[in-house]
Amino acid sequence: MKNKNIIVIIGILIIILIFVFFNNFQKESVKMNKSLFLISVKEIKELSVIQIPYHKIVKNKKGFFCEITIILKGYVEGYINLENLREDDIKIKDDIVYITIPKPEYRFNSNYTSVFKENTISCDRVSLINETRQLGEKMILEDAKKDGIEKTIEDRVKEVLSKFVKSLGYKNVQFIIKDSLRL
Repeated sequence: MKNKNIIVIIGILIIILIFVFFNNFQKESVKMNKSLFLISVKEIKELSVIQIPYHKIVKNKKGFFCEITIILKGYVEGYINLENLREDDIKIKDDIVYITIPKPEYRFNSNYTSVFKENTISCDRVSLINETRQLGEKMILEDAKKDGIEKTIEDRVKEVLSKFVKSLGYKNVQFIIKDSLRL
């Protein structure tokens, strides 16, 4: 009877040891070398992270009988393009990955433009609408920058890439933003 108990205990210990060994082995085998890691991150290419709705009423006046007001609606899309990462942008030391990522980019995508008010007797209506639309897009991008879109994009990309890096078995990731000096 005692021999059966000893055999059962030894069997349980062997199963536990095998489980611990394979669990640790599995964690170590997931880690990639630097080149493969870079290829994996570059595959993400344009990490599109946020879309924020914006609208603007824009007035443009070019003279006494050349005036238009439009309503411009759409969203600002923020992203970081990872396609141009180089091998020296990623450093791996022990269980920490250091990634130098490009600065955030953002653009306005309009899904609605409507003429609210117009007086285009002495000018080209289409040209004035296009000019006013471009003016509105520029104003919206300036508003987005004032609202902190760059920081929001950086934070979201860091969150997504951190989860990716940790899923590969690394314990920590640190980020450096290229061209962090903003004008």
